[in-house]
Amino acid sequence: MKPTLLRMPPSKKPTMHRLFAVMGIAAALVAGPAIARQIALTEPESLRLGLARPDIEEVIAANQAVARSEVAAAGRWANPVLELQRESIGSGATRSTERSAMLSQQVDFSGRRALRQGAAGERLAATTADAQQRRLELAGEIRRRFYEALYRKELVAAAIAWDGRMEAIGATIQKLHKGGEVAGYDSRRIALERAGTQARLRMEQAAYARAWQQLLALTGNVPDKDAPSGQLLPGDAAPLATLLSRLDERPDLRALDRRAAAYGFEQKAAQRGWIPDVTVGVGTKTVDNGFASERGTVVALSVPLPVFDRDRPAVAKAAAQAREAGAEARLQRARLEGELRGLWQQVRQLREAARDYNVQSEQGAADLARIAEASYRGGETGILELLDAYRAVHEAQARALELSWNARQGAIDLDTIAGNANE
Repeated sequence: MKPTLLRMPPSKKPTMHRLFAVMGIAAALVAGPAIARQIALTEPESLRLGLARPDIEEVIAANQAVARSEVAAAGRWANPVLELQRESIGSGATRSTERSAMLSQQVDFSGRRALRQGAAGERLAATTADAQQRRLELAGEIRRRFYEALYRKELVAAAIAWDGRMEAIGATIQKLHKGGEVAGYDSRRIALERAGTQARLRMEQAAYARAWQQLLALTGNVPDKDAPSGQLLPGDAAPLATLLSRLDERPDLRALDRRAAAYGFEQKAAQRGWIPDVTVGVGTKTVDNGFASERGTVVALSVPLPVFDRDRPAVAKAAAQAREAGAEARLQRARLEGELRGLWQQVRQLREAARDYNVQSEQGAADLARIAEASYRGGETGILELLDAYRAVHEAQARALELSWNARQGAIDLDTIAGNANE
């Protein structure tokens, strides 16, 4: 049998008015201090702290140092060679001794050294673009963690308000039950509902604590901050044409272009494989035969003959790598353009859906709670209907937050694809 509310005579109705007055005050006292004491961490602050961490800067600096060392290595001349010789022929009075000293240097007449240095320079530029892409992706991750923590914090606030409402109802109904003004079922049902709201609150608090620690892992220790602060629902997205125009400036696409240019330099260098590297030497030679000593100057020229090896495999390899990098850049841009167009449409629709639902649910939830309270005060409905109305109000708040969070995630992905870190 369905339990019924104990009907109250008209003289008892002011007591129920006090129930809802006390309930509102208690909810405010429970929810207010828990939020007011928190010191805010904003999105710009989290980005500044996260992107300025020493470990990140050290990794980027180390990668660039390696690339700069390769540029220096590609531009170095070969070391000169000092050659000393002593040769003795014969013995006794007919003995002849020859001594020579020669310094030789390999000379790059083909220009391959400059071309290889140009390739290394392009790789350095690609490494710099890779570092910018890494910062862009890290900024996106920091923003996701920040807004997830903000989302979880808002869910905690909604759960605190719900639990505070249940606590206020339960305390007042308990007093009214002792006075015989409401049925014992109402008191037991409120106690059971309160246990559920407290469990939900603890779950939301645990999820928020995890999200907050994940954010701190990216931003580092922030001892004077203990809560994120910001607007969960994103603003309007930039025009699609503006976002598309930014694609070519994405660091990863610029890195692919730079690597294709580096392979182009290597191809040109390999194509000059038929031009030999000439080694020029100069020195002195002394001949002593026991009766006289003569000294002269020695000039040497060494030229390898490119008969069997003209570096043709290197030409083919560099050309293939250049084509691969160029094609990969075009494919990547086409993929990103498709993702950007789709995300732009999705973010617009998600934002409109979240905004409309926030407006409708806010008024609808207030009306629902008011009607349920009036019906319960008037004895027209029981405790189950009242609790169902309060549960619906909480679920509407949670759904509004979820829609805003989904829209924010899409906006962050859109900014990341367009190369905007919001730094």
